Amino acid sequence: MSVQESLQLSDNAPTTGVLEVYKIAEELFDKDKIHFENDFLVVRKTIRVKSACHGIKRVLNDANRIRKKKNLVLDIGRELVADIMAGRIPADPISKFAVGTGGYHGEPDMHVEPPMPQGGDIQLNAEIFEKAIDSIEKPNRAANTFIGFIAENELNGQILTEWVLKSFSGVCFSRATTKPTPKEAGFVYVVRWTIQH
Repeated sequence: MSVQESLQLSDNAPTTGVLEVYKIAEELFDKDKIHFENDFLVVRKTIRVKSACHGIKRVLNDANRIRKKKNLVLDIGRELVADIMAGRIPADPISKFAVGTGGYHGEPDMHVEPPMPQGGDIQLNAEIFEKAIDSIEKPNRAANTFIGFIAENELNGQILTEWVLKSFSGVCFSRATTKPTPKEAGFVYVVRWTIQH
């Protein structure tokens, strides 16, 4: 086998991505009124005072962004795109995200970065939760941002250390590992994942 053949697909491919996780108090959260402005997560509320509507803008910035980590688009994710482009398989869009507790070998440690994902990964090490993507934004002509939510009553008490985007059929497209992220009751976690081609 040549050196070129031994390289993983992910070693040379240009596609990149960034996972961001925001923590929002339940009483502030309204998925229909959140959006992003210049890297800030904004929540808009409307109140009525003497029959007049007034918009309230709450800016949630780095204090609410509890994780930001580059991901790795996996070899099977790249193969998926290649096969769709060649017409070998029907469209299989990214439509789900999943989280797990297997980002570390052994116990998670807040003071140590977890092992990086590998191109040959095909799944999370210890998946515990999967959910549909709620919305998709297009920040530029060659990127998509996939947004999902972990609700205030989901996964409470779990320590999250690995994350993945999945296609409709369940193919793991990209994976990220993070330092321990405890899911707390009373908070919604916004998962915002941008893939740039």
